Amino acid sequence: MKKIFLYDLDRQLLLFLLMSNLEKDDLIFIAIHKIHQNKLLKLPGKKIYLFTSENKIKILRTLDKFFKLKFCRNIIKKNSCKIFGTTSFKLGQIYFGDFKINLLEDGTADYLDKNIILKKSRFSFTNFIMKIILNFKIRKNKFENIEKIYLTTFLCKEIPTHLKNKNVEIINMKELWDKKSLKEKNIIKECFDFNDTILTTLNSNNKISILFTQPLSEDKVLTEDEKIFLYRQIINKYPDETIIVKKHPREKTDYSKYFPELPLIKENYPTELLMLMDIKFYRAITLFSTAVFGFDKDIKIDFYGTEVNDKLLKKFGSCDNLMVRNAYI
Repeated sequence: MKKIFLYDLDRQLLLFLLMSNLEKDDLIFIAIHKIHQNKLLKLPGKKIYLFTSENKIKILRTLDKFFKLKFCRNIIKKNSCKIFGTTSFKLGQIYFGDFKINLLEDGTADYLDKNIILKKSRFSFTNFIMKIILNFKIRKNKFENIEKIYLTTFLCKEIPTHLKNKNVEIINMKELWDKKSLKEKNIIKECFDFNDTILTTLNSNNKISILFTQPLSEDKVLTEDEKIFLYRQIINKYPDETIIVKKHPREKTDYSKYFPELPLIKENYPTELLMLMDIKFYRAITLFSTAVFGFDKDIKIDFYGTEVNDKLLKKFGSCDNLMVRNAYI
C-alpha cells in the first residue's frame, strides 16, 4: 500500500518517517514550499512532488500547479493510498480536503477544543481555479473526514475529551526510534541535517540548558531590539549554566551576532530528534514556545509566559492554558 505524506511541518515529517519502514515502504511526499525540497531529496528512492513553479507568468504558474495537483489526486484515486499529514494548512485543508487523512500531531493545538474550526482560507486565483475545475472540497473542521489521529506520549498522556469519539492512537516516538535499523536512523538524521558536533558540547558540561526562541520580530509583535533585550535578560539569569540557543525555523535573527559566546543550533530539526538520541538537558527555557513540552518529565521547564512584555500579553493573552508561568525576569 502506498503511503502519502503531505509535507507542511518538520515535526510531522519526523513522525511519518518514524512510523514508516524507510527501506521497504512505498512512500510518496507532496510539498508546497520549495524550502522543503532539500530535506525530501535526502530520502533515497522516494517519489517527491513539489507544488511550486518558477514561471513568472501567473497563468502559466497556475496551470503548472494545476497539472501537478491533478496528477497527485489521480494517484490517490487509482491506488489504495493512505494519506498522512495535517488539515491545518493548504495541502490538507484545500488541495486534499475531500480525501480522508491520517492526522499527525502538530503540537499542543490538537488538545485545544477551540482549534477544531479552521480559519477561512484566503482567496487566491490559483485556489479558485483549482476548486472550480477539480471540484474539491475545502475542509472547515480540523477533524472532519479524518481516518485516524496519531498523538504522541511526549505531549499526550491520555486522549482529550473532544477526541474520544475519534479513532485515536497514542504512539511512543522513542520506541519507534529504537526499533529503527542503523540505516534508517542515518537517513532520518541526514534528512534533518542533524549535526553530531552538538554531542561534544553536551558532554562537556553537566548543566546544559536549551533556550527556545520565537519569531516575535518577524511577526511584527516586537522590534528586533526588543526581542534581543528580552532574551538577554533571560540568558543573564543563568550564569552557572551553558545555554544552547535553538531558534524558531521562521526566525531570521542571527543570534550569534548578539550572543557570540553561546552555542547555536543552526539546523532546523524538531526538538524531539534530540530526545530520541538520548540527549539530556538540565533545563528547557522559553517565553511561551510549546517546544519545551517535547522533553521527558525529568527536565526542568522555565516558562516565562507573555506577561514579561505588554505587547506580547496584548497580542497573545495569557498562556496559562499551556503552562502557568513559573519564571520571572
